[in-house]
Amino acid sequence: MTTRNMLTIFTETDIFSHLNDPGQAFKPKDAIILLVTSGQLKLSCNLEEINCLENCLYFFMRGFVYSIQYMDEHFSCMGMIVPGKFFLENGVAGAIGNSFHTILANRQHPVIINQRESGALSGMLQLLKDFFIPNESLVSYNEILLYQVMSVVHTIAAFCRKYNGAQELQFKRRNVITSGFLHLLQNNIKRERSLQFYARQLTVTADYLARVVKQVTGNTAGELIDNAVIIEAKLLLANPSLSIAQVAQHMAFSDQSVFGRFFRQHTGITPSRYRSQQNVGF
Repeated sequence: MTTRNMLTIFTETDIFSHLNDPGQAFKPKDAIILLVTSGQLKLSCNLEEINCLENCLYFFMRGFVYSIQYMDEHFSCMGMIVPGKFFLENGVAGAIGNSFHTILANRQHPVIINQRESGALSGMLQLLKDFFIPNESLVSYNEILLYQVMSVVHTIAAFCRKYNGAQELQFKRRNVITSGFLHLLQNNIKRERSLQFYARQLTVTADYLARVVKQVTGNTAGELIDNAVIIEAKLLLANPSLSIAQVAQHMAFSDQSVFGRFFRQHTGITPSRYRSQQNVGF
């Protein structure tokens, strides 16, 4: 498999070929690096709202649940999708590992770079996109392409290191607790819906966790838990190989009827109705 076949470079014109349409939750199969070159993009990550403006770098990670909420008419971007096996299969995991880990460390919050840096990185990504036009007759084509990718990753990592301390990544305790709650919620929602469970994991009381989450997000912890259940259930309902009873089982409901009542209470429609709407493209 060639380097070209393993990577994807995209712009705002084909972004929804790789990210779901606005309002639809999705879990990326691979890491996605996004540079906003103009305009504004609003999204949610594990129920946390993220605002990406011009010259903003953002990183979509495997296993996280995202939803695009809004993009304005001036929005433009460059993006790169990097499969988890890419560096290993190309024999450069050791050379690129530290830089990629630096990028991963910034996965939950945008990194704002300056205009000159944004222009340079956009140019690098555009060059990479142009180079994806098949040209394997060129001597060392794959090697040239691989080192261009490595250059992009090292450059992004350098920006992350530069701005890591300058931007607001040292959050107050309540922000850290809320982010921890949202992360735990996404990883455990299929089996745990008790606020006490999440409070124990964060070594705080349930009352304190509820108060902090309300202060930071404006929503109660219970609302966020219910919302996470619905998001995960919708993702499972989108899989036609799973029956509604199996979805209920995956979500740890006692039976299909209990799941159905919960789903209808929070969405206004039954699971079967939701599934049929998806099937006809609603």
